Amino acid sequence: MFRFLRRISPTLTLLLYETDLYSEEEKIILAMTEEITLINQKGLTDETYEKAIVVFEANKVTEISMAIITINAWNRIGVSTQMKPI
Repeated sequence: MFRFLRRISPTLTLLLYETDLYSEEEKIILAMTEEITLINQKGLTDETYEKAIVVFEANKVTEISMAIITINAWNRIGVSTQMKPI
């Protein structure tokens, strides 16, 4: 979602991260999702990882990362096989 919004408006993406609509935990998860999904650009940054470790602890960060990776894998399978929603 953020990748699409960034193409439309970098300012809108920035506002989404700075809004009070999301908790600090949600903002970290959104940042992790964006960075892990765009691994070809730079991947999960040390800064985001360190914030996540402080807030969630190592085991939870691993679980969050695996959830993001799994969703990305299924999305790639769906796109590459041209799957259509039922």
